[in-house]
Parts: sequence; structure tokens; C-alpha cells
Amino acid sequence: MNKPLKFFIVDVFNLSLPIILGQLGQQLIVAGDVYVAAKFSTQAAATIGVANGFLNPVFLFGIGMTMGVSPSFAFLRGQGLEIRDKGGSILIYSLLLGLLVTFFMLGLNYFVPYFGVDSILVPGIQEYMNIVSWSLPFALIFGGLKEFLQSFEDVVIPNAISLIAVLVNILVNYLLVFGYSDFPGLGEIGLAYASLFVRILLCLAMIFYTFKKFKFGRVDWQAIKVLVKFSLPIAFMFFLEVLAFCTVTVLSGQLGVVAAATNNIIMTIASVSFMIPLSLSSAAAVKVGHAFGANNTYNILSYIKAVIVMVLGFCFFSIIAFGFFPGPILRAVTEDYEVLKLGVSLLFIVALFQIVDAFQVSMSGILRGLGETKFPSLMVFLGYWIIGLPLGVYLTFYLNQGASGLWVGLAVSLTIVAISLGIFTNKKMKSLV
Repeated sequence: MNKPLKFFIVDVFNLSLPIILGQLGQQLIVAGDVYVAAKFSTQAAATIGVANGFLNPVFLFGIGMTMGVSPSFAFLRGQGLEIRDKGGSILIYSLLLGLLVTFFMLGLNYFVPYFGVDSILVPGIQEYMNIVSWSLPFALIFGGLKEFLQSFEDVVIPNAISLIAVLVNILVNYLLVFGYSDFPGLGEIGLAYASLFVRILLCLAMIFYTFKKFKFGRVDWQAIKVLVKFSLPIAFMFFLEVLAFCTVTVLSGQLGVVAAATNNIIMTIASVSFMIPLSLSSAAAVKVGHAFGANNTYNILSYIKAVIVMVLGFCFFSIIAFGFFPGPILRAVTEDYEVLKLGVSLLFIVALFQIVDAFQVSMSGILRGLGETKFPSLMVFLGYWIIGLPLGVYLTFYLNQGASGLWVGLAVSLTIVAISLGIFTNKKMKSLV
């Protein structure tokens, strides 16, 4: 007898809740950096915002390369294959990815002055990037092993580690930035050292937990090769999407310190909200991937419907929060009047694109579970880089719409991607029946 939709909603919820909390933990670590930076100075908030505009696209490319682990391994598990000895392969895979992105970022750092960023911010940006770049291998090992455990639906402890790290990050940030007792503090560069320290701790904790439960195993280079082929389109999709958002961050640096700081705060708030549909997307990739491996069409379709219902339910609450209560949300981060004034208008735009943003990321997760990774990457390229981003640049720099123009461009991009992925997913669902 087939189970009702309610069963699948509860099943996705049970898997996604720890992932949501863990993802929120990861994002709250970033939000903690922004909070401490904003308390230190508006310039510090602008500095790390623009620096992360350079760092995040490349870092998220690495994260995208690890995000193929859970759906592909869940698919193999659905087929009944033994994969418990692949943890060591994932660690080596993630380490190599981390070193690649680190050296790339160290090279890119030399070109920061040529991007038109406010000259006041450049020295701080370069110093921040030089330190944080070395934290990327640790962050990717953490992410890769977390995805490996997620393929077994082992999500409680790995995500609890992320939540604990939120408090540790705030304490370390405050200590290194403002100092304590006889320790004078390092100022804004303390934010970079705090990120490095926390990511090392997260990495060590994840290694300890993973290999307490699973064997390290022989490094399977063939499995790594297959994983690279599957994950590369995912990585490019994340890279192109995050690069678009980070390009907006970097471009906002040309509009002055207030615009850069405001954009960084709004980007952080939107990212915290985005973690919930992203987590549902990750759960969908695992559940759909496992059902796809087991060739269970009814379960595949039911999990897809369950995820869509849950994402739309979340959007209802986020639209109300951003659309009707922008002031209280922003004042939790800053008291700067100019930042608050600009932030309210930007947060209203964020409220408008909540549905399309959540819908497109959930469709991406479903398609990963079905082994489809190339089409979403293509749509992200077209939606952001051919249409949305050029539109945002035109509105901002040619029609003088300021930072709002850039965010309108992002909203248009998300709408295009959401519609195209929705149509493609619907066709895939019909082909399974």
C-alpha cells in the first residue's frame, strides 16, 4: 500500500531539520562576523563584505564539488551497494579541492586593486583574504565529510557541531577584534584569524566523528573521478550563482562605504533565510536519490511533492518577515541611520523574490537526486549572466538607481531560473510515470 503525502512531508522534515539547523549555524557564523564587524566600524563591515565577494564564489565552487557526494552516494545506497569505506576517499578529495581554491585565491588577491573598489578598503581586503584563504581546505574537508555522512542520513551530530561553532565564533571574534583585559585586540583583521581558527576546529571535530563510525578505507581514485564528473556541473552552477551575488557585492563597493556595508548586511540576512530552502533541497537530493537508486517511482514523485509543499510554506513566513518588519530585523545588526535607510528598501526587494529563490534551489536539489546536473548550470548562466546581472548594472550605473538596481537584476535572474527549472522538473516527473 502506498503511503500518503503526509508521511513523505514528515520524512523530509525529520531529515532536513538537523540540516537546516546546521546550515543556519554555518550562516550564523558568517552573520556573527558581520555583526562584530559592524559593531567595530562601518568600514570593517564594508571590508569583509567586499572581501567575501571575492572569496565566496571560489569557495562555493569547492562546496559545489562536495555537494555531489550525498545524492550520488544515496543513489548507490539505494541500489544496495557498499559505500561505508569511502570516507577516506572523500577526505582526500576535499583536501585536494581545498588546496586548489586556496592557491587560486592567493593569486587573485594581487588583482584586488584593479576591480575599482574604494581605495580605502583595499589594504584591509587583501590582508583579510590572505589569512582566510588558508581556512578553505579545512572548510571543504568539513563539508565533504558532512555530505558523506548525509548520504547515510546521519545528520544530527554533524549539524550539532555547526551550531556549537556559532557561539565559539562569536566569542573568538570579540576576543580577537576588541581584545580582553591585557590583550588589546587586533581590530578588523581579528575577524580573519577567527574564521581560520573556527574552521580548523570544525574540520578536526568532523574528522574525529566520521572515522569513529566509518573506516578510512583505501583511497578509491576511480570513485573520485566519477564524483568529479557528476559534481562539476553542480560546482559551476553554484560558482556562477554566487559569483553573480558577489559581483553585486563588489559593484556596491563602487557606490561608497555606506552602500557596501548595507549590501553586505542585506546579503547576510537573505543568506540566512536562504539556508532553509537550501537545506530542504539537500534533503530532497538524498531522499530522491535513494528512491531513484531503488527504482521506486512512487517515492520519487512523493518526495518531490513534499519538498515543494514545504518550501512554499516557508516562503509565506519569510515574505511577511522581510516585507512587514524590515526595521527591527536591520536594527538587530546596526544602528547606522544611513545603512538602515538604504537597507529597508533593499530588504523589501528581497521579500519579493523569496518564492522564486526558494523554488529554484529546491528544484536544483530534486534534479541532483535524479542525476541531472547540467541543465540547472546552463539556466543559471543564462538567467544571471546573460539577462539579470547586465540588467542590474544598467539600472544602477546608467539609470542611477543605486544599490536597488543591482538587487532588481538579481530578482529577475532568480525568476528566470525558477521558471526554467520548474518546467524541466515537471517534464522529468512525467517521464517517470
